[in-house]
Parts: sequence; structure tokens; C-alpha cells
Amino acid sequence: MGQQAFTDLLNNPPLAHESDGTFVGRDWKTLKLRDIIDPGLVHWVELGTSVEDATARLIEVGSPNVLLVRRDVGSEVVVGTFDYKDLNAYLLLAVGLAHPVVGMAASHAELIRKIKEGKTVYLRDIQELGQKEELIELADNAELTEAVPYFGGGVHRIVVTKQGEQAVAGVLTQLRLVRFFWEQGRHFEQVHALFQQTLHSLGVGPRVVHSIKYVGSEAFRRGLY
Repeated sequence: MGQQAFTDLLNNPPLAHESDGTFVGRDWKTLKLRDIIDPGLVHWVELGTSVEDATARLIEVGSPNVLLVRRDVGSEVVVGTFDYKDLNAYLLLAVGLAHPVVGMAASHAELIRKIKEGKTVYLRDIQELGQKEELIELADNAELTEAVPYFGGGVHRIVVTKQGEQAVAGVLTQLRLVRFFWEQGRHFEQVHALFQQTLHSLGVGPRVVHSIKYVGSEAFRRGLY
């Protein structure tokens, strides 16, 4: 899990008693993505939405802290995403702390010009800004075992589409998956057994920890370090 996923988990801790009896006796490896996603967590904005409005919307909806971008109102086909990583990339460019990506200098220069002139910047203007996470799509009838390897490889979210269509059915995030197993894990023998083990016995976490000593600015000013 990435830093944002851990932060989301700490800010929105799942409740262990929210258990659903429909999963009793089932093998978690046979679960479909439709069993886990919540359509209510799909939040849309359009390519023509301003960055300012999209940011307000992002703050308003909260978890899973991502907006799906579509071409126009009424469409259910995703063409991109907007999250805090995109917002940070935009802000860093706006204040001059980020350099244009190789091959994108001209478009970034135009974007900077619009910002300086106080013109409205739309999501379509920043779709190529920064390094975006690959947009992974899986059908809602896909088994959970198809999604897990993506999360293990560093992907933070998967867009789930309706079977045989491009229309979005939901979004499966790392946080959503962790919350699901925390709430329903007791119904899956293999998963429940893991709850009784320590992180050390599971081999979770880095073996080598690197640290940097923090020294106050006063010590630097006085030349002690």
C-alpha cells in the first residue's frame, strides 16, 4: 500500500462489526469484483471542468480521493482521473517549482502562461501533466484474484466496468479492499487466520530501515552541524 492508502485507512478506520452474512462459507478467491465495489463511490467530473471546481469536488467527496474524468455529462466512459497527485503536480508547476517534462515544454509553457494571465485552467489542460498512474480497467465479473496482483505491483486503484461494456460500474481501491477484508475476513478461513499473526511472522515491511536525523534550524544557523 502507498502512503496515501495508509493515510486514508488511518483517517477512515473500518468497523469490524460491519459483517455481511452473504459471504459465509465462500472462498475469497471466487469473489467477483461486483461483490466488493460500491457504485456510490464513483464521482465524475468532465474534461471541461475547471481545476478549481474539480479540487472543490475532490475535497467534498473524500474517500476514495479520486474523481473519474469523462468527456461530457451523461457519459459513463472514463478517459482519465483527477486526484491529489495531479493537483500537487499542477500547483508545483504553477508556483515554478516543477520543470516541464521532456517533449512537453511547449504545452507546459502555454499552461504556465494561462495561469499567469489568470485564465481558467480546465482538466483537459492538465491531463498530460506529471506522471500519472496507469489506468487499469477490469470487468465487474472478473474474479478478485485478477485484481490483487495489480495492487501488489503498485497500482492504487482499478476502474471496474460493466460486463461487456465500457461504462463504469465502480472503483476498487487498495483501501476499499483492505476495508472489505477487515469487515468480512472472518468469513474466509485463510484470511481470518492471517489476523492472528504478527507483521514479523508474515514478513510484511522492509527489512532495512533508512533514517535521517532531524536537526533544528537553530543548530544549522549556529554552525553546530
